[in-house]
Amino acid sequence: MMETDSLKGINTLRYSDIFLAMYFDNGKSCLHRNHSHVLAYMYSGELEIKENEKITKLHKGDCAFIRKDFSVQLIKQGYNGEQFKAIFLMFTGKFLREFYGRLDKEGLPANARRSKASLYKLPSKRPDIVSLFESMTPYFKSGIQPTKEL
Repeated sequence: MMETDSLKGINTLRYSDIFLAMYFDNGKSCLHRNHSHVLAYMYSGELEIKENEKITKLHKGDCAFIRKDFSVQLIKQGYNGEQFKAIFLMFTGKFLREFYGRLDKEGLPANARRSKASLYKLPSKRPDIVSLFESMTPYFKSGIQPTKEL
């Protein structure tokens, strides 16, 4: 199901609770607690993430993973004359259980451990990450809903 909101210059698109796009020009700050793991990708602008005393800034082409149940302050704003535009992929418990159920558990590394990091910035401009998120740009203003497989 697609939902579209436009409040005070903030535009959002939501698809099935896993796809959230936001774009606007003026800075916005919010205290946020994720109930799902989130992968944030920046198309333009700046996302400042404050966790306790640590500040992480994301810009065009940056991608970060934010663990669920972690409180952060997000400041979303334009940067270098470009509006804030980002996509947030939310990995719900249901989605992760279904994904894990399809994995070949024999192929998983035996020494794999759960990271305790609450925020992990991925290397910038990785071709696999860029191509994934660039493939989503047609959905920003087209009104076309992504397929369930996407």
